[in-house]
Amino acid sequence: ISLTKAEIVGLYATPKILVAAPGANKYIEFISAVLSFTYGGAAYTGGGVVTVAIDTGADVSNNIAAANSFGASSSKVYTLNSLNSAGGSALIANKALLLKNASGAFVDPGTAVGTAKVHVTYRIHTF
Repeated sequence: ISLTKAEIVGLYATPKILVAAPGANKYIEFISAVLSFTYGGAAYTGGGVVTVAIDTGADVSNNIAAANSFGASSSKVYTLNSLNSAGGSALIANKALLLKNASGAFVDPGTAVGTAKVHVTYRIHTF
């Protein structure tokens, strides 16, 4: 999944859909994601931690600090791993997986042109 400059700046207000809701009686098992940020021009300012979440808001991955994601002053590659609760991970019933920035918008200081790609690993289970 690719993210443009406009999507990075708009991520706080409009999280990016990584995996669409699969439908009735289907569950997404999030395994991991890799965020590859390609720096360009200048670092985005502001922002906050970047994470993978279900579309009701709950995080399903660890987070990446703004300075290590879209606020970085060089290209970066980071993994977002599944959060495992005691006894296993809850599956996500008919909900989308989103890339979100939960604490504030990234801002283009005037010359930022960085873009990103996210590679998501997941399974769909039907019950």
